[in-house]
Amino acid sequence: MNPADWYPLRQPSPRRTLVGRGIGSGHGKTCGRGHKGQLSRSGGFNKVAFEGGQTPLHRRLPKRGFARRDRQGHSVRMCQLQRVAQHNGRINAPTLRQHGLLGSGAWGLKAYGTSSDTPTPRARRAAP
Repeated sequence: MNPADWYPLRQPSPRRTLVGRGIGSGHGKTCGRGHKGQLSRSGGFNKVAFEGGQTPLHRRLPKRGFARRDRQGHSVRMCQLQRVAQHNGRINAPTLRQHGLLGSGAWGLKAYGTSSDTPTPRARRAAP
């Protein structure tokens, strides 16, 4: 098997279009830019987000803040923290890492839930 057969040969890139070389070339006189107008002039282009004087979309939308990806905390249930405290007697970063509740690059910890394993029942309203 020949390695040259594995990939197709590189196709030659198309020749650059020469403009301003007479009527017969098809790109003479106005060089394909048309007559008059902003785009026919040299330097006639707009910025990427320009909308003809209308406030651009990126300025019309509200700002949504910025969250650093390296500053995300871990979420831990209160019952998991209770188990760590019963097992080790204290709760700190090394013990949480030992129990697999905190990653090595964690920036913070967020505890949620109730202190017991079972959810608390909701109080029912008395029927009238």
